[in-house]
Amino acid sequence: MRWNQPMWVTVVAACVITACSSDSSVPSGDTQNNPPVAAAERRLKQIGSPEAFYDALREALIAQNNQDYGYPGDPVPVALEADTGGSATDAASAPQAPAAESTANSGLDFTTTNVQEVGVDEADLVKNDGEFLYVLKRTYNDFGPVPEPFPLPGIDQPAVDTASTQLRLSLPAPVNQSTSLRILGLDAATPNASLLAEVAVDTKGMATSGMYLHKTDQGSSIVMTASGNSGFYDIWGSSYAFNGSESLITSVDVTNPGLSAVSNQVLLDGQIISSRRIGNQMFFASRYYPAIPGVNPYSVSADEWKSIVESTDLSTVLPQFSSTGTATDTALVDPANCFVASKPDNAYYTPDIISLVTVNIDTMTVSDSVCFLGSTETLYASPEAVYLATTQWSYETFDTETVDPDDRPGASVSGSTSADPRVDTDIHRFAIGEGSLTYQGSGTVAGHLGWNFTRMPHRLSEYQGRLRVVSHSATQNANVSPVNVTVLEPNGAGELATIAQLPNSTHPEPIGKPFEDLYASKFLADKAYLVTFRRTDPLYVIDFSSPTDPYVAGELEIDGYSEYLQPVGDGYLLGIGKDAFATQDGTGALPQGVKLSLFDVRDASNPTEVQSMVIGQRGTESSALYDHRGITVQMGNDSRPTRVAIGISVSGAVEPPPLNESNAFDWYPTSYTGLHGFDIRTDGDAGIEFKGALRAKTDQYGYSSSHNDRSVLVNNAAFYINDAEVYFAPWDDLANGLGPR
Repeated sequence: MRWNQPMWVTVVAACVITACSSDSSVPSGDTQNNPPVAAAERRLKQIGSPEAFYDALREALIAQNNQDYGYPGDPVPVALEADTGGSATDAASAPQAPAAESTANSGLDFTTTNVQEVGVDEADLVKNDGEFLYVLKRTYNDFGPVPEPFPLPGIDQPAVDTASTQLRLSLPAPVNQSTSLRILGLDAATPNASLLAEVAVDTKGMATSGMYLHKTDQGSSIVMTASGNSGFYDIWGSSYAFNGSESLITSVDVTNPGLSAVSNQVLLDGQIISSRRIGNQMFFASRYYPAIPGVNPYSVSADEWKSIVESTDLSTVLPQFSSTGTATDTALVDPANCFVASKPDNAYYTPDIISLVTVNIDTMTVSDSVCFLGSTETLYASPEAVYLATTQWSYETFDTETVDPDDRPGASVSGSTSADPRVDTDIHRFAIGEGSLTYQGSGTVAGHLGWNFTRMPHRLSEYQGRLRVVSHSATQNANVSPVNVTVLEPNGAGELATIAQLPNSTHPEPIGKPFEDLYASKFLADKAYLVTFRRTDPLYVIDFSSPTDPYVAGELEIDGYSEYLQPVGDGYLLGIGKDAFATQDGTGALPQGVKLSLFDVRDASNPTEVQSMVIGQRGTESSALYDHRGITVQMGNDSRPTRVAIGISVSGAVEPPPLNESNAFDWYPTSYTGLHGFDIRTDGDAGIEFKGALRAKTDQYGYSSSHNDRSVLVNNAAFYINDAEVYFAPWDDLANGLGPR
């Protein structure tokens, strides 16, 4: 809140780190050939005094000016926001879908946000209680100037250097976002939707990421989060990219929709990475760069920067927050109680301060916070704990004249030297108390959690006090399993100890075929369901009934792939992804239309595909492929089957012809965008029935998009939210819908 320097947010994940390292003693990071780092080496360490914390922070700030980052490899585009989705943890051994929530005595059968863990709410663009629908409307009012190339230390300017993951964009950054909350009354019987209020929310131009609906006997409120500082493009791994970033938490009283108004706001230093809500407690993780006002560390010499840092009172640059009506700022962290992440040899800390904070939504006050010096990009929460995960990238160089590259799986050889990547993921556990957070330990797994920030938390699942993690191997090599499975358990000594891994000597079979990527992952009770893909779609069932001895119980191979696996009944999963045509040269496959596959996994040793259905041709897209919150599930009952609704922008024919060499390569224009409904039967006549599409209006060019589509089902009515506008129709007559409202 004290300064406001320009900042370009992220598009490249190269070194999302706690500490960067080029230590030549670090081996390459695959489970078979190089076991992960011991958990004790990655524990957070509490400094114990403000002076010691400032010393560590000062060291980190000084180091960033004179270190060569040296990131081999190609840039990988990612998004900044890290909201999540994915896997429910149920008591039964067979997959169970979360039941629809309901308000007391409402008598309404309505759907809510499709969340990863039952009891752990996630911020989203749409919330509802069956009676009222709350829609977040976001409008970019302007575009900023084209950002200048951001100078990274140790990288020659101004040429683009993909070898060091430098990526420069010539795109203007959207700025000055307007946010409003649309409140509509829902009539499921007709059906109909009527606009009751549209509340303008001043987010100071920040980008609003999502909201929560909190209902008590005293009233109802919407709590939304916004972050950013006038830009969207820079280097995720660069600490300075977060310079000047602020975040805002806003509470809107919606007890009486017609009188809804902003009731409180909390402004804080730093970028909110992700958040969750459990009851009246909201948890969020933020990343903050302690910038020294008026100084760019990369615009001065190393000696000048060191002198500036050493002469600065670092207590004046720690993150703070303020609330509505508060004249002074309050410290967000206590340096005496902050941690530092373990620092590998020959490495340096990033100067970022990660804060994990719990906010009492009823009072909009900070209940507790913990912090550490380092970095993080993934937040996963169970009802008992919050986990923060951080990718660790390091590279070993060696002379290929003396070392045979064939003995170094995954090594990238250039001339007489080779860069051997080791990629691990550090994971920190914080137990949830009554308005409190307690650090309990850290562990590490080989590989990373992927590139989609919404999907990354899918790779983690806490069950019976243990954490199961599925990670993607850092090395793309035929001798290395594409996927690693790890089970971690708190040992009471500040560690998440590894108690099991796959593959291992007893179960050496790889999970996935050579060079495949990890797509969908779903944990349900003592099973995990994983999808890998390159040409075809292998579905793997992992059995965790013995936590110390997990194994691959069964697998199934079909065409296409699933981006997401949705439980739809006892022993059934619905895969949502793309159809694909495998190329004859064996190098890959061409994605086609959106594909739904109904899997029967009641027998873990013999999963089967009951039925599949493809909507559209090549070019067809859906937000459900990238964000689980775009999937709506109304569980079945004695009188009807389970209903699934997703928004799809259809290209080409709705019902595509059979694929062959002549049509698989064609790209088709968009035909329409609409909410597509499906009845999913899981009894004796298990199958998928297409119920039709509730279409959105098109623009002047005849185009509409399913990006960020959402839907709500109330009794037998469907409400479709496209571009913050609401359409509605009976479930059994989706093609004859009305709207927008």
